[in-house]
Amino acid sequence: IPQGLTLVNDNIYITAYDGKMKKNSVIFEMHNDNTSRIITLDTNAHVGGITYDEVNHLFWICDIDGTISSYKYDDVIAKNNVYAETKNLNVNNNDLINHKGSFSVAYITFYDNHLYVGNYSTNNSGILKSYEVKNNGSIDLSSVKIYKTPNKVQGVTFYKDTNTTYILFSISYGAINYSKLKIDIFDERKIDYRNIQFLEYYMPRMMEEIIVSNDDKFMALFESNAYKYKTGILDMNKIYETDIKRLIKKD
Repeated sequence: IPQGLTLVNDNIYITAYDGKMKKNSVIFEMHNDNTSRIITLDTNAHVGGITYDEVNHLFWICDIDGTISSYKYDDVIAKNNVYAETKNLNVNNNDLINHKGSFSVAYITFYDNHLYVGNYSTNNSGILKSYEVKNNGSIDLSSVKIYKTPNKVQGVTFYKDTNTTYILFSISYGAINYSKLKIDIFDERKIDYRNIQFLEYYMPRMMEEIIVSNDDKFMALFESNAYKYKTGILDMNKIYETDIKRLIKKD
C-alpha cells in the first residue's frame, strides 16, 4: 500500500507497507527509463511519508509508534536490503495521536534544514511539528515549533517563489470521498493553519504524500490502487503531476 513520495536526481522513491503487516515494508525506486527496483526496509511498520535530506544525504521515513528513522542515501541506491542509520527516533512526545488513538507520525517533509512531521487526525485538528536538523544528521529535539493543521492531513510540502512561501496540505479520508489539496501562505510565526481560505482544490480519492520538485513540478501519490482499497471507481494507479505555478494562481 503506497504511502510516501520523494524525488532525488529525477528518481522517484515511494514507501509502501504490506496490508497484512506480515512482510517488511519497502521503498520502490522508479527511474526515467521505466526501470524500477524494490528496496526492503528493516521494519514491517505501517510506514508513512518519506523525504530526502539533501544536506546530510539521508532518507527520513515515518516509522512505528510515532517515531522516524533515517537511511543513508548511498545504502538505498546500492543495496536491496537496508538498515536504518538512526532507528525509531521519538519525535512524538505524546501529542501526535492518530485517528485510532495510538501514537503516529503519518507524514514528513524536509524543508529549509528542518524536518516537518505530522499526525493524521479525523475529528480533531492535526499537529505539525518542525525540528531543526543539524549538519551531522542529528535532530535537535529541544528545538521544536508546533503548528495546528486541518484534520485528515496525509502529507505536507512547501513551495517558495520569488517573494512568497506556500504550504500545501494533502487531505483525504476514506475510499469513496474526494481528496482535497489546500494551499496557504506560509509564515513560521503563524501557528494555526486550520482555516485555510487561500486556495483549495478537489483531487481524486485517497491522496497521500505530495511534493514539489526543484523544477516546480507538483506531484501527488494515491493509495486507491492498492488491492485493499480498489473499488474500480477513480482508482489512481499513477502519480499526478502539474506545474505548481498553475496551482498557486488565484485566478
